[in-house]
Amino acid sequence: MTSAAEGFNFDDEDDQEPADKNKSFADLRKAYNRSERDRKEFEKELVELREFRTTVVKEKREKAIESAFTEAQLNPVHSKLFTALNPEVEVEQITTDAVAKFAVEYGLATISGEEAETPEPVQQGYAPVVVGNSAPLKRFSRTEWEQMAASDPAAAEKAFKDGRVDLSGLRQGLGPQAER
Repeated sequence: MTSAAEGFNFDDEDDQEPADKNKSFADLRKAYNRSERDRKEFEKELVELREFRTTVVKEKREKAIESAFTEAQLNPVHSKLFTALNPEVEVEQITTDAVAKFAVEYGLATISGEEAETPEPVQQGYAPVVVGNSAPLKRFSRTEWEQMAASDPAAAEKAFKDGRVDLSGLRQGLGPQAER
């Protein structure tokens, strides 16, 4: 007689399950740690690649700007001004027309066919030279000096150090010793 118990294997999954679960958790932990290490390495590499890309794009932009300035027959030194005023300009947008327009807008060049306007020198007449202290400096009363100290402390200090502050009434109202 064969019973149902004879065909059934009691050692099948119930005994093996806790060991398999621990092994699978350990494998998962190892895989997770490995993926975290890889992620950190990839992030570091990504930062380096972004820095490299920024450097390459910046150099490419600077070369394009300089070549556009030379093609437009402008001073390449002015390309630094163009770069400073247009830091995010794309390389495709840098053309000789754009550079020429920029140069005219900022007075670095004139539109072809027009003659450059030269500013007329301002002729100054005779300016007498003052030697010595020909005009007496203004003396300030105590109230004027206090007002000046409130609005411009540096000028008030200079006037005080130069002895241009009248402090003659300073001791009035201080008592009998102030009358000396």
